[in-house]
Amino acid sequence: MSLRTRLLGLVGCTSLVFGGFLPASAAGVLFSDGFETGTTASWTSVRGVVVNNIDAFSGVYAAEAMSTGTAAYARKTLVTPTTSLDYALQFKLVSRGLTPVNVMAVRPSTGAPVAAVFLNRKGNLALRAGGVSTVSATVVGANIWHSLSLHVEVAGSASTTQVWLDGAATPTLTSTASLTTAVRQVEIGDPIANRTFDVRFDDVSVQDTAADDTSAPTAPANLTAVAVSDHQVNLSWVAATDDVGVTGYDVFRDSAQIASIRAGTTYADLSPTAEGTYIYQVRAQDAAGNISALSNSATVSTPPATSDSVQIAAAGDIACSPSGVVSSATCQQMATSDLLIGGAYDRVLTLGDNQYENGSLSNYLASYAPSWGESKA
Repeated sequence: MSLRTRLLGLVGCTSLVFGGFLPASAAGVLFSDGFETGTTASWTSVRGVVVNNIDAFSGVYAAEAMSTGTAAYARKTLVTPTTSLDYALQFKLVSRGLTPVNVMAVRPSTGAPVAAVFLNRKGNLALRAGGVSTVSATVVGANIWHSLSLHVEVAGSASTTQVWLDGAATPTLTSTASLTTAVRQVEIGDPIANRTFDVRFDDVSVQDTAADDTSAPTAPANLTAVAVSDHQVNLSWVAATDDVGVTGYDVFRDSAQIASIRAGTTYADLSPTAEGTYIYQVRAQDAAGNISALSNSATVSTPPATSDSVQIAAAGDIACSPSGVVSSATCQQMATSDLLIGGAYDRVLTLGDNQYENGSLSNYLASYAPSWGESKA
């Protein structure tokens, strides 16, 4: 039984995991802070968040994010990225304006959050995962401490994101939107400006659950390799399966790994050489790092090299008027275009302007037609 299964059986016991505080010494804990140091020193970056003893869920101190239009948040960068985690905290909504308010989020190293739990304009609890927002019918009461938990599994098309409030799952806030980026940061508060809110936080815990998955995916099947040219081999295979979800594949050529892909069951190898023989295999991996056995071998030989080059010529400016004297010293109206005639080029790119004294249509036609216009398709 995985830890995730055990946790699901304890959703009513908020003191154990969901909304409860996991000390840093607990197994699999990536980060925890009960703010009992009286500071935010354990967080990586802080803006608009203070620690005080005005109102704490447990102990003496709690954090408070207050904003009248500026960002107010704290972020912690985890030591290592994770693709499976439980993020739990206690929060109290003191007040808010008529704008959404982010409560908690998990983020990659840079860019938009992987997932975030927020209150919408009406105060409904909502989830944003994989760029998709879902709003529940649950309105979060103000001036009451609430336990809030977020579970995230980053597994491509097999990803899941789930939210618990006060020890109970919120069914409408369960997402299967595809997630492909590992979590590197956790966040409390809201980094978005022009929002007004006052939210208190306590007993923050982040637990890595990927380590509890010990089952390896099945091996990819029916690998085929097709040489489509002297320098390209296309691979395809039947997807592997996993009890949690396959997150990617490693591609091997002649027993050496040449690529890792995050999604899909095809790969184009562009590095073979002509008249070579190659043996390919692939293997699958899941979010916990479990690796499957190698697939069947697919052997392919590339054909001899072929000449498939394309010749393209570019013609430049006509730097004189149609009536100008053509010479190497004064003007070379036809010199450039003459190089193109009979050149057997696949394509001709006509570049630049006709720079003649008079911009009349007759001068343009007289200059264009006999020169680089002659080469234009």
